[in-house]
Amino acid sequence: GFTALVFNDANGNGTQDAGEGGLANVQILVTDAVGTVRTLTTNAGGTATAQLPPGSTTVDIVEASLPPGAALTAGTDPRTITIVAGTPAATVNGF
Repeated sequence: GFTALVFNDANGNGTQDAGEGGLANVQILVTDAVGTVRTLTTNAGGTATAQLPPGSTTVDIVEASLPPGAALTAGTDPRTITIVAGTPAATVNGF
């Protein structure tokens, strides 16, 4: 499966440190290898999950769903990842 983590990088150092929790209710657009677009929403812990088909997948955080003034400090957005059958895949982004 695929898991996305979006966290509050309060000190802006690009790493999720102790006390820097996930960001809830962030929307993530995922376009899978067959062209299906899904909107995932992070839970209270800042994660969102989906079962995706193998192949090239684009993951794009919807900036309008982030807290006001949020700026990317960790990860790449948008990014393209490769989903491999039977292998977990993940993205991590800090704001």
